[in-house]
Amino acid sequence: MTFDGRLRYMPALLSCLVLAFANGLAAQDRATKVVDLPTSKRLFSPVPGMAQRVNSLPLSMAVSPDGRWAVTVNAGYGTLESKYEQSLAIVDTKTGKVRDFPDGRTALDSKQSFFSGVTFSADGKRVYASLASLTDPEGEGKRRSGNGIVVYRFTDGALAPEGFLNLPLEKLAAGHHTLLRQDGDGDLGIPYPAAIATVGKGGERLLVAENLADSVVLMNARTGAIERHFDLSDNAMVPSSYPIALAVTSDGARAFVALWNASEVDELDLVKGTVTRRLTLMKPKSDIAPGTHPCTLLLDERSGTLYVALSNRDAVAAVEIGKPDAPQLSVRGYFDTRLPGQSYFGAEPNALALNADGSRLYAANMGTDSIAVLDTHRLKSMDRAKGMTEPIGFVPTELMPIALAFVSAPGGGKLFIASDKGEGTGPNAKPQVIVDEVKNIRSFRRAFTYAPTLLYGSVAQLDEHQIESGLKASTAEVIESNLLRAGEEKIAFAGGRNPIKHIIYIIKEN
Repeated sequence: MTFDGRLRYMPALLSCLVLAFANGLAAQDRATKVVDLPTSKRLFSPVPGMAQRVNSLPLSMAVSPDGRWAVTVNAGYGTLESKYEQSLAIVDTKTGKVRDFPDGRTALDSKQSFFSGVTFSADGKRVYASLASLTDPEGEGKRRSGNGIVVYRFTDGALAPEGFLNLPLEKLAAGHHTLLRQDGDGDLGIPYPAAIATVGKGGERLLVAENLADSVVLMNARTGAIERHFDLSDNAMVPSSYPIALAVTSDGARAFVALWNASEVDELDLVKGTVTRRLTLMKPKSDIAPGTHPCTLLLDERSGTLYVALSNRDAVAAVEIGKPDAPQLSVRGYFDTRLPGQSYFGAEPNALALNADGSRLYAANMGTDSIAVLDTHRLKSMDRAKGMTEPIGFVPTELMPIALAFVSAPGGGKLFIASDKGEGTGPNAKPQVIVDEVKNIRSFRRAFTYAPTLLYGSVAQLDEHQIESGLKASTAEVIESNLLRAGEEKIAFAGGRNPIKHIIYIIKEN
């Protein structure tokens, strides 16, 4: 889950046909094209929600306190329109207009990269984003930013750089060490900020998950001073637990952190500075077995429920947190996010959103290019922690939905969906377009266009009433695009004898 520098992808491309789409999410009989994806699935385009292109890999999304604006942190390679830099994009939730704000600290020759953290201040006047580096954690390069939180002023949908809150190397607990740094004694961890959460109604403090140091820190949002430190390591070797996601109660007293590699959620007392509870979520018994990877948290204080996306288990856990005077941390039940008839692994839910009345939970399935629509009331009728509650339907998205946000509005709210790879890349036979920001980078001068620079993310918006009314048709489309009803393919061999004895499947990331 940690990234340093640019992510590199190479999807393949498209053919066309016309498809009829029933009422609800889009106009009837809308003309579409079919994109054959490198995942061996298909994308029927355009997807519902008028998806708009944004800079690559919109990894996370946050909504302003007044609900007027949404911001994505775009942590991919970078596209021409963004000067090949990473950026933040501001979405006007009323008009749907998107504005991109590249940041020169993430230029191609920089050792710093945006990561998954982004949040608004409590008054909506600032935006905070995590900037991380594995190879230059202390900011020794020419830009001298290192690991920390980028602070932007936010005014009427526009961002302006305001400051930087540095995260120093983390002194590890006695007996703990890291191999991520080649110098020193290995007793200083690399903070590598992931999720960020604004703490309290005053918004003067930030909670930061330090992904590669197995820790969480509470910092002053004005000065950057560290006020509290929480050691969440579960092994002498650091990193081992990888804190990745955060949720904070509205009173700023309790916080919850998802430990991606430990298959658990920990509760933090922000007042006392202690770790109060630990809850494992389908954690395997073997230390070397793959975990469930809790990667996203969504807190519904009205019902006293913390929703946890388990990306490596195709499930969402509903965790009861109790009340302020009677806190607890226990599993109420689980939601299954797989498609009907999908018996194998691969839904990979990695983002969550909840509608205004808490009756619908939306889970972004990165592996099936869909949103699972979950009825939260169904869980209450099941025996505690027994079995799984199935989705009531699905909504198609572009390639790899990766962030969600719900914005309330009179008469019904909107679900905003950010996808990692949009519709994939296109032909790259033309020479690379050179802009001032990369003119001194010789390796970037190519006779062809580097494919990752053609890879755009997207943001779509769907009215919740349209989701409900079109759920049957949209579910059918998701099933079709994932080829769940495709016929079995057989290879006819000469003489009728299969000469294949072994198949070697090589997986290479990026």
